[in-house]
Amino acid sequence: AWPNLTRLELLLYSSTKIQHPFRLTLRGLRAFAKHCKNLVSLSICVDASAVPPSDNSLESRISQSSLTSFDISTSPINDPPTVAQFLSALYASLKQI
Repeated sequence: AWPNLTRLELLLYSSTKIQHPFRLTLRGLRAFAKHCKNLVSLSICVDASAVPPSDNSLESRISQSSLTSFDISTSPINDPPTVAQFLSALYASLKQI
């Protein structure tokens, strides 16, 4: 089922502002890139406060070219340009964040 997934929405919407920890990090998005090659749209909160360092490991060279839309809702982001660069390397066809 996961390899054939084209759309995934896992967002928490609430009428009140609830403080909750984000368990998924940017590094965790590599699993979607590796195992969900047909994923076109992803909606998920992610802790984007720390960007994984660039290196030449196989894990950091994972790339997926189907994802075009990524909704991160109210995810915490400390350095938007660096996060955008990380996401662009991971999801080459990403057009909308």
